[in-house]
Amino acid sequence: MSVRRGRVRRARNGGFGARRAVVRWAWRLFRREWRQQVLVLLLLAGAVAAAVVAMSGGHHLAQPPQARFGTAQQLLRFDRSGPVTPEAGVAGRGNGSAPST
Repeated sequence: MSVRRGRVRRARNGGFGARRAVVRWAWRLFRREWRQQVLVLLLLAGAVAAAVVAMSGGHHLAQPPQARFGTAQQLLRFDRSGPVTPEAGVAGRGNGSAPST
């Protein structure tokens, strides 16, 4: 390569020899280390499969909503416009379900 007036002259054959050398080097590397590449590929596939199984299992083994919230059939609503505290509202319900303070 030579520099002439700020331009770089490139080889007209496109560097085919260098490309061929890189391809030959890559093929030799693959032939020599194919076992390690297969091992890495299997480990990666195993990790992905384990993650999918764990996520699927976690989703399907989750407890139903009744286990956390119960099966309550009543709803208490509190009017917050006054100075009444929620404890007083529950105690004023009068059905005996809330402890009186």
